[in-house]
Amino acid sequence: MIEVRETAQITYSDAQGRFTIDSVPLGAQQLTFSSPTLDLLGLYGFARDVMGTPPSCGLIIIWTTFSRWSR
Repeated sequence: MIEVRETAQITYSDAQGRFTIDSVPLGAQQLTFSSPTLDLLGLYGFARDVMGTPPSCGLIIIWTTFSRWSR
């Protein structure tokens, strides 16, 4: 799930992680990201600051580092 924090606009990504949010207000905005899988892994609080500009289309890259320790 992706949310524009200030407006509470919500959308969901497709299987490749792509998403679209229409009518994001101009200026600085913060997008927050969450998913049940990340929650199960204990990974919370992903956010990214973006700048809404007309017309706006951009690439936002969010990645996680997950290490599995085994013996």
